[in-house]
Amino acid sequence: MDINHLFQIVKTLLASPEKGWGMIKEANYSWQQIFGYFLVPLIFASSLATIFFLGNRLLETPLSPNQMFFITFAGTAGAVLLSAWMIAAMAPRFEGVSSLDETVALIAFSYTPVFLGSIVSSLHPALQVINLATLVYMLFLFFKGTASIIRVPTHKQMGFIITSIIIIFAVRLIISVVLATLMGGFRVAM
Repeated sequence: MDINHLFQIVKTLLASPEKGWGMIKEANYSWQQIFGYFLVPLIFASSLATIFFLGNRLLETPLSPNQMFFITFAGTAGAVLLSAWMIAAMAPRFEGVSSLDETVALIAFSYTPVFLGSIVSSLHPALQVINLATLVYMLFLFFKGTASIIRVPTHKQMGFIITSIIIIFAVRLIISVVLATLMGGFRVAM
């Protein structure tokens, strides 16, 4: 995998989504390539920046920074893979293509502005508004990528997108809560 080509794809995707998704489709990366060479470094940088710069300033938690980093990193990485698997399995119900490679590409490249935005916004609490803007742009990229990458027909696109977004956020939340609970970050009252 050529890192310069990958960087070019990301630049193009952020500036011109249709052209960027075309480049991604043409590159035909496997989910392992996308995950290992693209997603893991982005998640690592985003998680590290969030923990390093913000730390415990926004959240009162008994967790150490190392534990918070692990929860953020493993939770995000696990959520992307599990969500991609679930969405790939669901795609045929919406007349889309069931491919883990293409679903990981859709989620990973759509998430790119969120990861980059979280790095920038972690520099100062006042910059947290950037996270909202990047989340909206992520949804836009996901919408644009659904037709070209998963090939969901236009009349079924909105249902697919809503279902996919619910899956992504629910899986991310569940994985993070489970990891935090296992590490003693959440106490369950009985």
